[in-house]
Amino acid sequence: MSIPLTFITDDILLSVATSHKCYFKLNREKAKDGQAHYIFFTIETINENQKIYLS
Repeated sequence: MSIPLTFITDDILLSVATSHKCYFKLNREKAKDGQAHYIFFTIETINENQKIYLS
């Protein structure tokens, strides 16, 4: 798969939101440098609307 990470951000954020995790792992097979990477987010809700999350 040679799709740049910037083009699959919606899929990544959807996966993070539905799994209730604040991170995702980029496998070493998909990384250009050949190393596994964990990308962490801080997730917050907006007080006016609990269905909106900020990362």
